[in-house]
Amino acid sequence: MSLIWGEGVGAAFDEIVAHLQAGRYRDRDEWLQIDPRWAGLPWERELTASPLRASVHERINFGFDPAAFDSAHGQAPEGWAIVPADSTDFAQPGAVVPREFWNDADQFLEHGGGWRAERAGQRGALAFTSFRFDDELEIGIETHPDARGKGLATAVAARMIDELLERGITPVWSCRASNHASVALAIKLGFTPARRLPYYGLAARRSDEP
Repeated sequence: MSLIWGEGVGAAFDEIVAHLQAGRYRDRDEWLQIDPRWAGLPWERELTASPLRASVHERINFGFDPAAFDSAHGQAPEGWAIVPADSTDFAQPGAVVPREFWNDADQFLEHGGGWRAERAGQRGALAFTSFRFDDELEIGIETHPDARGKGLATAVAARMIDELLERGITPVWSCRASNHASVALAIKLGFTPARRLPYYGLAARRSDEP
């Protein structure tokens, strides 16, 4: 997932669009989000036109209600332990994993790391920092396919939220509107839908393009 973010996005709109259209950096398919402050710019018109022909999707941004958060959700299921993430978590496979958000393991841990569920060397679920801005931190979640349905995602997310609140950091959650499991988990943890925003799918640049 890529994010266009910053104070100068409006002034650089044409330059950003040209960069995306050229796509020289894009060696694989890319999911693109836009800083909500600049959602009013004509992104959809420009990104869905040729040559990009981006697909358009919807993402939900949640607000967090501390009073609705129950840290008891952080209790691990029997036989599982919730432990701090380490450098080995950076390279773990999956769709929502630290290597999709950070350059290397050091940067991942420096910006917040996370918590994982494990049992006898088996990794079950990981809650981690996917984005950090001032005192707000967005949480990413990935559960191993063999460990789904055990409540592990709830446990690691709740443990991470508990730690963030102790440090005075506001947890942030966002996900695809079509990801019903993530939406349900967010609500269970004390988040409420606050805003729906578009995001875009950009195809990798073809090798035959100039």
